[in-house]
Amino acid sequence: MIIRGVRLRATTNEGEYGFSFNFARTLTIVRAKNSSGKSTLFNSLLYGLGMEELIGGKNEKVLPYAVKEYIEYDGRRILVTASEVLLEIESRSGDVVTLRRAIRDTVRDPKLIEVFAGAHMTEGQELGEARPTYVHDGGGATRPEGFHRFLETFLDLNLPRVPTTSGGETKLYLQAVFAALAVEQKRGWTDYIANIPFYGIRDARTKVVEFLLGLDVFETNAARNRLNAESVEIDADWRKVFDELRREANPLGTVVDGASATPSALFKEGEASVRKLVGSSSIPLPEHISQLRAEHAALQEQADRYHKASGAEAMYTVTAAMDELQGLSVRHERAASLQAEQRMSLMEYEKLLAEANEDLERNKTAAKLRDLGAKDDVATAAGRCPTCNQPVDDTLLAGAVTGPPSSTREYPPNSASAANSPTAG
Repeated sequence: MIIRGVRLRATTNEGEYGFSFNFARTLTIVRAKNSSGKSTLFNSLLYGLGMEELIGGKNEKVLPYAVKEYIEYDGRRILVTASEVLLEIESRSGDVVTLRRAIRDTVRDPKLIEVFAGAHMTEGQELGEARPTYVHDGGGATRPEGFHRFLETFLDLNLPRVPTTSGGETKLYLQAVFAALAVEQKRGWTDYIANIPFYGIRDARTKVVEFLLGLDVFETNAARNRLNAESVEIDADWRKVFDELRREANPLGTVVDGASATPSALFKEGEASVRKLVGSSSIPLPEHISQLRAEHAALQEQADRYHKASGAEAMYTVTAAMDELQGLSVRHERAASLQAEQRMSLMEYEKLLAEANEDLERNKTAAKLRDLGAKDDVATAAGRCPTCNQPVDDTLLAGAVTGPPSSTREYPPNSASAANSPTAG
């Protein structure tokens, strides 16, 4: 990345103050006396890139008073009413954008960073339509509307996943990488990458150096993490199936034998079986089924003998038993069909829930950009749908209540009017 130019603009009741500077494409050295603005220039560059965490905080609080409160000029204090910083950067592929971020403003929030295509400061191109992005909020490094996600794509970086101190995984955030590239003078020379922000990354300094040097440890760690994730998934699936099988088997007086509650490399499929409990012992389920079939055949033979004997009582018993068996079969088929329908309905509801959650996240992001003070001509910031250009209300009850407001009336206790009125108070 090449920083092509920076401009700091402060509006006061006595006019505009600030500075503008275009950098050369080679080495640039800024030399001046103490308290002449070197740190202000450096801090403004980091602030324009959303990297002010490297100097000890977030948003405009880390900047000196001269860019947000008052300017000392000719022995007087001139109050600052509004201020902003513009930064022009170029990627290694030659793309140029201009970034604008408010420092003090009544409309735009410091979390909002507007991205304009083109070289505004070095070539005088007009600022066209802004692409609003945000920083220092959830999703800033992962969602398309996040500034650090945009900057990662603009710089053609592919930040790896790294382990956290809590045992999980997270992205190697761009701010952590910039800590090795931008060294702040007050504490930046006291330690190896001393000003790296804390994101719960295990061995963060080592991971940053490995990334900058292009080592292949990330691929190895990623493969190991994938295998660990697959192991956890297999374990969870095994436990789920085992618990479901046990829940189905227990009411039927059967048990699962030869399989443990957790997966094991020593498990052999041929040794697992379902056994029927008979008193204090158990028998294999196929053997139990054979016994039931033998009993059924004996009963059927007995029923045939009764039928041939033409005994009225025997015929009544057999008919009742057959009717009961048929009824149980019908109920079993209905239960199986209902279970299949309910499973299909559950899958549809889960799909609808996922879509609703995604729409909710998009609407939250659009509302966030609007609240941060994006320009009025941005559809999502102006409260319009970017697809159909229809207005989008801030409440789900918009337009649902019509007519004049109802008045509050008093009714005597137990009266018919009070009982029938839907708004009785």
